[in-house]
Amino acid sequence: MTDAAQPRFTWNESAVPDGVPVTQVYVWALDPDDGRVLIQDRCTRHVRPHNLPGGRPEPEDRGDPLRTAAREAMEESQIHIDVDRAVYLGYQLVEGDPKRPEPYAQMRYAAPISAYEPIGPDPDNGRTHRRFMVSLDRAPELLAW
Repeated sequence: MTDAAQPRFTWNESAVPDGVPVTQVYVWALDPDDGRVLIQDRCTRHVRPHNLPGGRPEPEDRGDPLRTAAREAMEESQIHIDVDRAVYLGYQLVEGDPKRPEPYAQMRYAAPISAYEPIGPDPDNGRTHRRFMVSLDRAPELLAW
């Protein structure tokens, strides 16, 4: 694949512009006691074995990206986030994606974890992700950012 076929990512701290679809919402889920962030370990066979909890908006989210973040955090990592204390960080604009030619947004929130449930499978795909609690300094290394 050539560089011309690679998507371009631009970080924005503003609201997503009207007309730009939001395809994913992710959350920096922080432990309120020590400030560590939850990173999913999806397995070494995956192209990107570590990620933040998050995913695509679903109809039951009623167009609310924070609902998407909370639902995905519960489904993927079995955690509850405190949506009342969540902070919108911004969005990543993706352009030039060969799979999706029109620009789209991937939103990011930060929120404290309010409760942990026992680890279990994601209802969407049946996979169980391990939870890594890491410092904010270590997170970009694991996320390959």
